[in-house]
Amino acid sequence: MFIRILFLVLTLLLSFSGTAFSAEDDPALAKTGDYIFRKSDLDRFIGYAPQYMQEQFKSSPQKEALIKWLMHQKIISDMARKEGFDKKAYVKEQLQYLVDDFLAKEYITYAVVDKISITEDELKEYYSRNRGKFTVPEQVKASHILIKINFGAAAEEKNKARDKAKQLLEWLKKGEKFETLAEHYSEDQTSKAKGGRLGYISKGQMAKSFDEAAFSMKPGQISDVVETDYGYHIIQIEDHKDAVTKTFEEVKGSIKEQLKNEAARSKVAEFMKNADKDAGLEIYSESLPGKKKK
Repeated sequence: MFIRILFLVLTLLLSFSGTAFSAEDDPALAKTGDYIFRKSDLDRFIGYAPQYMQEQFKSSPQKEALIKWLMHQKIISDMARKEGFDKKAYVKEQLQYLVDDFLAKEYITYAVVDKISITEDELKEYYSRNRGKFTVPEQVKASHILIKINFGAAAEEKNKARDKAKQLLEWLKKGEKFETLAEHYSEDQTSKAKGGRLGYISKGQMAKSFDEAAFSMKPGQISDVVETDYGYHIIQIEDHKDAVTKTFEEVKGSIKEQLKNEAARSKVAEFMKNADKDAGLEIYSESLPGKKKK
């Protein structure tokens, strides 16, 4: 829905594309017929998107994919106009819904959200009261080789799996590369393709016995065979990070965004309540299809 609204607004704004800048200052990025899509058009479109979407459009491949998508929309919409498709009643109604939706959101942002101010003292108070939220737990960077056992496996099956894990451990002690053995023998399908790498894990993230082994080791060490409900693991530790609490400056931006969002929810609700009252809004619930009459 958001992309559809953005495209609608962009189409209106780009009707004068290329008139404000020289070709040198504002190079053409795409063209179809007489329609030229310029750098300023792309910048304007991306500027309308939420911050998380703007981040996605930073790379050249993403920008190229976006331009291609927009030009496809332009080509097809021009075909629709030539056939008078935009004059159809239901199309005009849908376009009006899109315009109303966009205008309403923009006006609420202008009238309510943009006027919300969070002070430095409020940010510091929140940080002080919630320091635990900003603590990154102790972590290790681990890899493993897993030989699976089925739930409720018989002793013979477990012994066979354990012996296989012990054999792999012997090969490691003789100098075989951990990554190579993981790729060939590990039965963890997710990590084996990455040489057994699990990345950074926090305490409590893995099974208890796995945790105890991993967090008792130093970087560069390889564990003995460790049993969990999943099977038999051989664990390698590459790095260790102590628990750390992020500083106020590191989290200040995210705190501000969170507090502003919380304030916005209550203020927008109040704004809508007053707007409904001033407009004399009435909703006739009893007339809804399927509503039982009292």
